[in-house]
Amino acid sequence: MGFRQKLFSYLDDGHLGATCYSSPLPATANTPYVLASMISSTPNQDNLGATDTFDRVWQFDIYADTFAEIEPIRDRIWQRLNRPGEWFFMSGLRVWNCRVESEMETTELEMQFSETKLSRYTIQARIITE
Repeated sequence: MGFRQKLFSYLDDGHLGATCYSSPLPATANTPYVLASMISSTPNQDNLGATDTFDRVWQFDIYADTFAEIEPIRDRIWQRLNRPGEWFFMSGLRVWNCRVESEMETTELEMQFSETKLSRYTIQARIITE
């Protein structure tokens, strides 16, 4: 199982309240859903040149019909991903550090030139794994 699948399995443990997708979004996707994108991945190397961890930044865009539907999903993602200084396992993969770095309501961005309104909320998290 790759990192993306492990991350989705960790987030959607039956309590997220939304389905996780990565691009491209399937045409059959129903709201609410979370669109996850990896923004960057940087290997961290020790003095001998061996890669021991990966520093990844992920963006999670939560889409729903109303902002009220977004709030419990946002809270669950925060609960699962904002764990600075805590070592834990994510679907069998050791995580050395995981923290939410930013969040913002991005609904207005979806409104431009759109006939339908979806509420959108964006969370960025840094995840350092072995």
